[in-house]
Amino acid sequence: MTILRFLLHEPLRRRIRLLQAELELLASRVEHLEQALEAASFPDSDTRQRIESSIGLRITIETAGSDINGTLVAVRPDALELIDESGRQVIAPTAKITAMKV
Repeated sequence: MTILRFLLHEPLRRRIRLLQAELELLASRVEHLEQALEAASFPDSDTRQRIESSIGLRITIETAGSDINGTLVAVRPDALELIDESGRQVIAPTAKITAMKV
């Protein structure tokens, strides 16, 4: 089949348009899911800003198993980084944090 006949073939053009529409719909759904995931993840952007304002301060992080005391040094996308009383670096995954006190 020549390229011209391929391009003029109506069932194929219809199928291509349908596939393009489906691709646009999928891209829209992925974008929506990414926004929903970002909004539902901890910390959300507002909470992240409040936590970031505590960088350099002594904080206590509560988890299901223990409390962690230390100086907050970084806020990562999925964890908080502290330096504890003995000078060790501690990384607390946000999924494990139940509360935080400044």
